Amino acid sequence: GECTSEALERFRVSAGAEAAVRGRAARLMSLAGEGQLLVGLSGEGEPLMGLAGEGGRKTPLSLEEEWHLRLIVFVSATLSLAGTSLVLVSMYRFRELSKRFFAMRLIGYLAVADGFASIFNMCGVLVDTAYPAADGAPGDSPSPLCEVQAVGLLYFNLASIFWTSCFARTLYRDVAPPAATAPRISLRDAELTFHALCWPLPALLAGGTYALGYV
Repeated sequence: GECTSEALERFRVSAGAEAAVRGRAARLMSLAGEGQLLVGLSGEGEPLMGLAGEGGRKTPLSLEEEWHLRLIVFVSATLSLAGTSLVLVSMYRFRELSKRFFAMRLIGYLAVADGFASIFNMCGVLVDTAYPAADGAPGDSPSPLCEVQAVGLLYFNLASIFWTSCFARTLYRDVAPPAATAPRISLRDAELTFHALCWPLPALLAGGTYALGYV
């Protein structure tokens, strides 16, 4: 009799656990059908699963973890903006030197691009990635502010890369011996060429990326 009671108890526990698993599986299938479940893989290849957050955000992170990440981005972007502001203020304070030395102006242009990239990173703390549907349910279409931030980040980060390349080209020009047959370009012409490359080309790339639907 005692063995029979123990077996029945184990059976009831097993049946209860199976019912709980079935109920959770049904709930997950329902959420997946509604587009509120996100399934993916971590960096180590382990499965990740999470619910869509408030305002249409779909992320495997909890709301607290997401805000921690946003806080880290905001603090780092603020420090970057402070650094670029210091560069620009120093250039204005010593503007006579900036007029004389081409390298200082290059650093200033790079600081402008990095400063605006920092501002768009700071704006990302307040931007949701998905636009809620009309009935308040999570939506799949990106919010307008998210698109503006994405295009702005892409443009100014590309401009920063271009200006860094131009700065490296200028250093190479000053360090490497000029070739005997290569004409030496004046710094004034080089500055105009750099402006013609470093502002319009990132705009074309960012605009093309947005037009093709990759933003």
